[in-house]
Amino acid sequence: VMGLRDYITFAQLKRYGLSLQELVNQYYWQAVFTYMLIFIGSTITGLPVTVVLTVAAGFLFGIFYGTLYVIISATTGAMLMFVTVRYLIGEWIQMRYAAQLQGFNQEIEQHGARYVLALQVLPVTPTVFINLLAGISPMSLWTFIWTTAVGIMPGTLIYTWAGNRLPALESMREIMSFSIIFILLMLVLLVFAPIMWRLAGRN
Repeated sequence: VMGLRDYITFAQLKRYGLSLQELVNQYYWQAVFTYMLIFIGSTITGLPVTVVLTVAAGFLFGIFYGTLYVIISATTGAMLMFVTVRYLIGEWIQMRYAAQLQGFNQEIEQHGARYVLALQVLPVTPTVFINLLAGISPMSLWTFIWTTAVGIMPGTLIYTWAGNRLPALESMREIMSFSIIFILLMLVLLVFAPIMWRLAGRN
């Protein structure tokens, strides 16, 4: 599986993009199914290729459908990992360290959705870590699903838009400009605004 990292790169996408586009035109739904399986697998295993795959979605399927397929795939992969972690080790950890996790659990129950949204909006923390931590926490599956889907939407739109103009891109660095990073930071601040307001009120 780790060998896929050598093949799913920006350089390879630039090199074989047109050939892949022809395959998509000929075998659309087979291509969508294969793409989504690869994305789900990379999400579960933590393989660092999801950004390139998201750019590829914009190029191969267009901005709208590319974004849709990425959100479905990423959310499905995250959900599968969440459920696996929860039932393999999450419940055991909660019972074993109940006293130590009391404060953590209370914070997650009150503001867990905001934390997941913020972490997903700003693509700095590896998604595999977010999925693992959420699976251990008392967060409900539904809350995790919707916060993941909504949280990854801004970044997904940015990358699929970039993929839609792939021939004009020279490197991945061109995608994340200062203005885009600033917008994402503002979204994170917006998510955390109620918590910051509450803390300021206490002081």
